[in-house]
Amino acid sequence: MHILFITDNFPPEVNAPASRTFEHCREWVRTGHKVTVITCAPNFPRGRVYGGYKNRPYQTHNMDGIHVVRVWSYITANEGFVKRIMDYVSFMASAVIASPLVKKPDLVISTSPQFFSACAAFLISAMKKRPFVFELRDIWPESIKAVGAMDNSSIIRLLEKIEIFLYKKAVRIISVTKSFKQILIKRGVSADKISVVTNGVDLGRFQPRAKDAELVKKYGLENKFIAGYIGTHGMAHALETVLDAADKIRQQDGGDDFYFILLGNGAKKKYLMEKADSMGLDNVVFVDSVPKADVVRYWSLLDVSVIHLRKAKLFTTVIPSKLFECMGMGIPVLHGVMGESADIVLGQQSFTSCASNDTDNDGTSDTPTAQTLSYPYGVWSDGTLLAVIDAGNERVLLWNTFPTSNFQAADLVLGQSDFTHNMANDDDQDGTSDATPSARTFKGASMGINSDGTRFCVTDTYNHRVLVWEAFPTVNFQPADSVYGQENFTNNAYNDDDQNGTPDANASARTFYQPVGCYYQGNNMLFSDFKNNRVLIFSLAP
Repeated sequence: MHILFITDNFPPEVNAPASRTFEHCREWVRTGHKVTVITCAPNFPRGRVYGGYKNRPYQTHNMDGIHVVRVWSYITANEGFVKRIMDYVSFMASAVIASPLVKKPDLVISTSPQFFSACAAFLISAMKKRPFVFELRDIWPESIKAVGAMDNSSIIRLLEKIEIFLYKKAVRIISVTKSFKQILIKRGVSADKISVVTNGVDLGRFQPRAKDAELVKKYGLENKFIAGYIGTHGMAHALETVLDAADKIRQQDGGDDFYFILLGNGAKKKYLMEKADSMGLDNVVFVDSVPKADVVRYWSLLDVSVIHLRKAKLFTTVIPSKLFECMGMGIPVLHGVMGESADIVLGQQSFTSCASNDTDNDGTSDTPTAQTLSYPYGVWSDGTLLAVIDAGNERVLLWNTFPTSNFQAADLVLGQSDFTHNMANDDDQDGTSDATPSARTFKGASMGINSDGTRFCVTDTYNHRVLVWEAFPTVNFQPADSVYGQENFTNNAYNDDDQNGTPDANASARTFYQPVGCYYQGNNMLFSDFKNNRVLIFSLAP
């Protein structure tokens, strides 16, 4: 099949529409389809053409097997309603004019947020008598009103009529949220033509990794807890809230240990920098947009990611794409978005509950179950399987399929024989800790949890070891197959190279002192050895 995709954002731009479209097109090429993309010269968000590109009427090149056609457009920064509309309309016209040079597409697709690209796609599909598919990633122009950029006016009402026209003319609408589908149905669009395909993440790029040492040094972030926002600094994101939080935290005892990173550009970037300067925020670091290949380096710096949108009814229907990247990187999220993107909670029956092991939702702790958590630390998922370190219950919970409902029970437990036990190093499961660990018990398992698709590892922090299963566990209380940091499964002293049960004066190449992170990279395993201030790399057999 020859797929023609119309979009005004495409790499080397790094905003969400550019990344999503590229990843879809790349995967279609890998499955044997021919893909042509009509786009413009890369310029988002500053309105300046990227180096190596020209804003010309027609130019082509190849990107990962994708045939890219770049056309002229009126270029402006991502600010100011009228200028942006001129940008969108000029691209629409240029894309339609260039389309006769694209021979024999079988399908024409376009994507929102703004729908002038979709207008171009509809016109091209009509000219070529080919099906038109509308990928819906935002309700536009409603989002213009939601950010306060424009009131409900005759222009907005005209745009809404065009919007409905496009929905009705599309042979298929691909919605990224269930909420969008319900909105369209209420507006008279047939449910039969709407499919929901949520966002996702490229796990080949976004996966847990150690903090980038070069960037830590560059920004002076040694021994800091780092919260960060990575994405567009726009009107929709209300990042002033993050600055207010940074101000409050620095005034607390120990506040000097907390830093905030805001990476990206957008209409509000200059204002935010000026506001931070006026507030004297020396704990906030602003970073301009970086090349796509470097984004994961900055994700690695974060101990927690901030996802935030201003409080508006429309934004309860969205799922920010960066949420999936956080999941891929294994980074905890401070989620400032109500609605569908906060649709599932594990460990609690509702989003307002927070007591540990609260089975009956009465606000007090009970005996643990397959549904409850106590101090969850590390998280790992491949998109299907999910593993969570439940540190307070001295166990790891495993879901064989990714949870789809609140308070969903885990399928398996490691570290305990059943879901009701929660003592450390309790191999005989009598409710008291044993004198020594075993191949199936934990003591203070922390945030380190990872898999390469076959092998599975967990950092058993206070037993000063890492446990490894050669295949993903399939039964409760399954013993590990091998151990790093100790000679056998019963020893647990730190830096005990001679394995006499007492710590040595120095560390060695095979001992740990509170390991907290583990990560597979090809035929290597990386372990962060917290109290020894180092990372150990072990080579594995191919």
